[in-house]
Amino acid sequence: MEIETHNTMPLSWLHEGNVKKWNRRREEGEDVDLDLSGANLERCNLGGANLIGAYLSDAYLSGANLGGANLSGANLSDADLSGANLGGANLSGANLGGANLGGANLSGANLIGADLSVANLSGANLGGATWCSATIDGASLGTEDIGGPGHILCALTSEEWELISSSREKEAEHGWKNTDCN
Repeated sequence: MEIETHNTMPLSWLHEGNVKKWNRRREEGEDVDLDLSGANLERCNLGGANLIGAYLSDAYLSGANLGGANLSGANLSDADLSGANLGGANLSGANLGGANLGGANLSGANLIGADLSVANLSGANLGGATWCSATIDGASLGTEDIGGPGHILCALTSEEWELISSSREKEAEHGWKNTDCN
């Protein structure tokens, strides 16, 4: 799928996997078009790419390598990231609402403050991902995706985590035991 942008060269750099050229141009402050909405970047090697604030809504990134990429603040709403490698990627503050992340590798990804509302996370590798303040309302995932029965995936604010931590400390201090979770 071709997209219209005012400068198609940066898109061709990404298609060719020329991430170093892309990153250098961004670092030098060159006018690189960040509106990549609807772009077909299937199976592209974008590992380590600087995509801070990029607009990738409805983009097709199935099977793409985005390992270690910086996508903080990017808009990936309704993007197809099925089977993509996002291991170690920075997705802090990214909008992934409605995105298809089925079978994607998100191990070690930074999802702090990300919006994953109504995202498909079925079969995704979520090991070691950081979820603080992330929104996951309506996201699709099964018990096998979150460590099996008895494991709970939740995104907490700092205040909520502090409340839980202090409750655990009180339980330990007084020898209380929660029998509902045995």
